[in-house]
Amino acid sequence: MRARSVGPFEVYWLLSLGLAVSVGKWGAGESYFLAPIAASVVLAGEAVAALHRDAERRPGLLALAGGLLLLQGLLFAHGPLYKLGALFVDRGAQASVLSRYPGEAEVRSAAELVDLLKRAEGPVLVEDPSYGLAVGKEVVGNATHLRNLHQAGVWSPEGLVQALRERRFSWVVLNAELYPEPVLAAIGRYYYLYEEYEINGTRQRLFAPGEE
Repeated sequence: MRARSVGPFEVYWLLSLGLAVSVGKWGAGESYFLAPIAASVVLAGEAVAALHRDAERRPGLLALAGGLLLLQGLLFAHGPLYKLGALFVDRGAQASVLSRYPGEAEVRSAAELVDLLKRAEGPVLVEDPSYGLAVGKEVVGNATHLRNLHQAGVWSPEGLVQALRERRFSWVVLNAELYPEPVLAAIGRYYYLYEEYEINGTRQRLFAPGEE
């Protein structure tokens, strides 16, 4: 910038920062920052390379950069800092906030839930699709997207409600109830709560087909 020479990565960094302001909308996540993070990594690499070339004249700056990198590693590590192995696990800074390592009881609960889904005949409706994907079940929509589309008036939930009315799903698993209201109402009307599982800070509620 001081040399009045702005390259493509600097321009991309500025543009991506501007686009990242959309992170404040419903359904957004930390992935909205991947573009400015990628550009920052490139620019930081160029800066460290420049410091290395100038290390003999200004060794303090290179040492400072190394110290900042070490501090970043400590801050971004998942788990207690005394576990040196955690420094090499790249789960991101958000990992400690959004999740944690599950205990033995939670692992058993997850295994039991997955086993039930695996033995189910036909499709299952799982709000957190990872459980269904683990046993090869087809993903039936995305709860957040379906809610957004329904609220925007561009998607009708009648097809999914009809499938629930006919009890086509062997199991329904909810954890945040983000489906559109008509879908949640149909689940409550045509299915009953069969079991609840506490897994990694979430409550997975398993519903079975029932009488109306």
